[in-house]
Amino acid sequence: MKKNRLISLIIRIFKSICTIKKKLLWTYSFLIVSQELLILLTLFIPKMIIEALLQGKTKLAFYAVGLLIIGSIFLTLSNKLLRQYINNFLNEIRLYYSIQLNKTFMEMDFERVETAEIREKKNLAFEGLENYIQIINNLFQTIQNIISIFVIAVSIFVYDIILIGLVVIGASIYFLFQYKLLPDDLNMHEEFNKLFTKWGYIAQTTRNIDNAKEIRFYDLSEWLSKKASYFAQDNRKLLLKSTKLDLIKEIIRNLISNIEFFLIYIYVINQAIVGHITIGQFTQYISALITFSNSLFQIAANGVALKKNCILIENFYQILDEHDRIEDNEQRSAHNPIIDKNDGFEIHIQDIWFRYPSKEQYVLRGVNLVINRNETLSLVGKNGSGKTTLVKLILRLYKPERGKIYINGIDINQISLTEYYKLLSVVFQDFQIFAFSIRDNILMSAIPDPDNNSENEQRDATMARVKSAIRSAGLAPDIQNLEKKENTFLSKELSDDGIEFSGGMMQKLAMARAYYKDSKLIILDEPTAMLDPLQEYEIYKHFNELIKMQSAIFISHRMSSCRFCDKIAVLNNGVIEEYGTHDELIQQKGLYSFLYGSQAEKYSFY
Repeated sequence: MKKNRLISLIIRIFKSICTIKKKLLWTYSFLIVSQELLILLTLFIPKMIIEALLQGKTKLAFYAVGLLIIGSIFLTLSNKLLRQYINNFLNEIRLYYSIQLNKTFMEMDFERVETAEIREKKNLAFEGLENYIQIINNLFQTIQNIISIFVIAVSIFVYDIILIGLVVIGASIYFLFQYKLLPDDLNMHEEFNKLFTKWGYIAQTTRNIDNAKEIRFYDLSEWLSKKASYFAQDNRKLLLKSTKLDLIKEIIRNLISNIEFFLIYIYVINQAIVGHITIGQFTQYISALITFSNSLFQIAANGVALKKNCILIENFYQILDEHDRIEDNEQRSAHNPIIDKNDGFEIHIQDIWFRYPSKEQYVLRGVNLVINRNETLSLVGKNGSGKTTLVKLILRLYKPERGKIYINGIDINQISLTEYYKLLSVVFQDFQIFAFSIRDNILMSAIPDPDNNSENEQRDATMARVKSAIRSAGLAPDIQNLEKKENTFLSKELSDDGIEFSGGMMQKLAMARAYYKDSKLIILDEPTAMLDPLQEYEIYKHFNELIKMQSAIFISHRMSSCRFCDKIAVLNNGVIEEYGTHDELIQQKGLYSFLYGSQAEKYSFY
């Protein structure tokens, strides 16, 4: 890392502290003053006691002892209290940046989130947060040590350059040695990171409740334990290498410091013998030299640690800068035209070409499609035909390589992403149900405070919409049987009274979430995959009534759902092969007719 980069990074850290927790700077300043006073107290008072006793001034010696005891107790307690405040402030900073990092990953472009690079950076960014905290400690410890050296040098050794020279030479040798071992430290750190990633996956796999059935049914406990033992063996090897490296550092430090102290003791004893210093000054010199030497060695260690942490913090700041870019992009697009959704949406998909990153084959090739206002469209086709990919492009989870998508004549990429998502309701094929209450899983936002009378009317209206969405999704009978109704928690992770929904009930809950949002465009990717045919029939029978004045896009492998849609688009090998109504496509006797016919006998009651 270049010197200018290191300085700019340190300046950025100080600026961030001033912005987030300015009290930390003041607390560290008080701690430094307190520690320096303690050093001065332990350097000068013992000398005063010894010289007072040698001169027969017993009363003065007792006063000095009292001052030493009271001052040491007061300053030691002050240091501990200040350190506790510092730890609390550092935890607040850690929490602040943890929220920022999580927010960045949640708002980052979906196509980037899926990449291995970002998944790795996510782990490194949170580790970099710890390096950020360590840098703060390194900086203030270094400042304190520099002040200690200055205080000791000025007050005691200002007339003795030889003593200062001996200590500085020893610390400089130690610093150069530490710096030479820095690449080994960084390589070791990278190896540990890779191992912990593997170990973390195994640990998460064994703890995840979703894996419990497979682990027991296929008797995977022994197999997973063996996998873990392999990683444990690798960990032992790395720990052995790390221990050897630390042992070498410690041996070198002790060797240098002991040689240094040996030479210093010879010099100071000689000075006392020839009468250049008194017995009191002798003890003061020895105490000061130990503090002086430790401070220099600590500066050397902190300097190398600072360099190392500044290298490891790169991913942390890259992700934070990504957050700033996301907010900047949102602000720039905030003035772009917002779609008037009162009249519904007309969607134009023009000449869309798309292939996934690092893939040569196109998933979509020249797709053109129009979805009229308040029209329902079903996307059908074999697996891998591009149905879900097309929906991801409409949702702006990915950007097409060529072509554009328009809503009411406006390029969707010209709309603020936050505003754009307000226009849509989606039920994904791999939808997620969270360990919160049924109500929260539908709302997906804060409900007005029930203790605030001014918000009761708004709260009642919100809950009325929630209950309406529950009825629309066919979930009302199941919830009515629950003691806490829609306030029931799902899973026991956040509540001991939590329950587990069946797959079908979770899918209904996901649909209730989409109905609650009441957007003008609703997208359903395999919305009834977990429902039995009768439940599916009940949903579709009332579906057109539920989504009146809305446009809707379906993806379903159950061809029976297509009969409830205004239009059907058949995708095959990345192109729209057929388009029309159900009856029109049946008469064409093409791919749609074949797919529908292969399932028709299963759904004769439709």
